[in-house]
Amino acid sequence: NDHMCGKGIQTVFQEDGITRNKQYNGHWKKYCRDGIGTQTVFHKDGITRNKQYNGEWKNDNMCGKGIYTLFQKDGVRSRSIYEGMLLQNMRHGRGTSIEFKLDGSTQTRTGMWQNDKYIKPADKVVTRMQP
Repeated sequence: NDHMCGKGIQTVFQEDGITRNKQYNGHWKKYCRDGIGTQTVFHKDGITRNKQYNGEWKNDNMCGKGIYTLFQKDGVRSRSIYEGMLLQNMRHGRGTSIEFKLDGSTQTRTGMWQNDKYIKPADKVVTRMQP
């Protein structure tokens, strides 16, 4: 069988052949990311994280439930986080996005997403206590 399947790590290097560009650690099916996995894309230094996705993959696309994080230039502090459903590498379905502003404030949007755009707030859930 010449198809890359199972669990493994793939590292893609920049043109110098030494510095990391991105790394995927997770499940594969026929040379495609498929199943649960984490992909990290690095800044030009090859060390500092630029963005990271941890979640479900289907046919080499972010597809299903996952967490997508964009980092500040320090690679530690988050610039934005999306947790929810994705379809073909886009936010699609129910999810929550949190953006961290430079002034220290945050903007949170929870609801429905379609083709990477926020379309409406989530329906309010009423919790009732049982007597």
